[in-house]
Amino acid sequence: MKVLLTKLKNSEFLTAGERLRLKILLVLFFMFVFVGLTVPVSLFEDLSIGIAIVVPVTGLAMFFVSLLLLLFNKVRLAMHFSIYTFIAMTVYFVTGTSLIYGYFLIFITLTIIIFYQDIYTYIVYGGALTVYGVFYILFNGEQLMNIYEDNLALSNSTYIFILVAFYIVYLVYFILSDSMYESMQRKYMRYSKSNEHHRSCALKYHADIFDKNNLKHIFDDVSFQKAVSETAVFINAFMEEQPENIAEVVEFYFFLHKYELIEILNNPKLNTMTKQYAVELTPYLLMKENDFSSIWLEFIVQFKEGFKGQDMRYTSNLQDLFTNKSNKILALSIIYAYLRHEATQPDKWGRLERALSHDEIIEKFRLNTLESIISYEDVAFLISNQELFDKNLR
Repeated sequence: MKVLLTKLKNSEFLTAGERLRLKILLVLFFMFVFVGLTVPVSLFEDLSIGIAIVVPVTGLAMFFVSLLLLLFNKVRLAMHFSIYTFIAMTVYFVTGTSLIYGYFLIFITLTIIIFYQDIYTYIVYGGALTVYGVFYILFNGEQLMNIYEDNLALSNSTYIFILVAFYIVYLVYFILSDSMYESMQRKYMRYSKSNEHHRSCALKYHADIFDKNNLKHIFDDVSFQKAVSETAVFINAFMEEQPENIAEVVEFYFFLHKYELIEILNNPKLNTMTKQYAVELTPYLLMKENDFSSIWLEFIVQFKEGFKGQDMRYTSNLQDLFTNKSNKILALSIIYAYLRHEATQPDKWGRLERALSHDEIIEKFRLNTLESIISYEDVAFLISNQELFDKNLR
């Protein structure tokens, strides 16, 4: 119970599969309590001995099947069997009682299906159960509701409306939430691809710096290898495992950094166990494009002083925006091309009618009407090279 409560507390850090497993455990626990409390009571209903015994035993068997499927990691199948069990128990009690209890049980089963947060499961199972409930109210309303005949039509309509409205409201909720999750998934995939690209560039840049400066990579450093090996042996000994085995694994781990995985898998001289170790250790190699690299890169940058940028949100002067001359020339070219091709001169009605000619642009630069953007040095450069600007950007 303590483990279960801990998982519930930290459920935001679990994967989708682990959350589904946790939900199934909670449903099975509720099912066990529900069956334990209600089946003995149902024995007093007006049912034959065979039905009163066979149906609860069948429900109990389905409960254990769901539990076994969960233990054998068949999570989705266990979810379906838990729903089957509740639907079977719902039908059993709805047809076997004369109280409104069975009607409420339909809502309980729908709530359990909603709890799994699966739109397809809700459409199929929830829809079938809702249709069953509607037909049962229509044909057995008097027995189910235990009301007078003169109010039967009104009561049937009311209870059917409540049941159908409940189903439709949550169906709309599932459709909207599914669209939202799909949008979030697309954004995640897009950002993930972008992060992978930046990580690849960072690792390549890191490797180029080391190669140009003849530096030794961390996985080639003997002291680092020794530290990792001794730490691994210590942890393995603490866990009461054989230290010799882990030492060999650590040695093989550093060996993998010198070869690509495909080379190892295609090498006929290596046995199957070696290739299996290679596949399992590859996601944890240093300087490779994997999640492990993201972790240690993020760890490293925590101890690096970042670039102290300046807020130039309202700065338009090229002298302040760029320090590199090539960038300033490109900016001048963009300004010239814009003035040359975009309509900036109004007609007598105030509408933008035409773009500036080359001579008009040079004249504006001579008068330095753009002094808030370019400096005198930039003006001089543009005027001295005006033939090139006119030829290439006309």
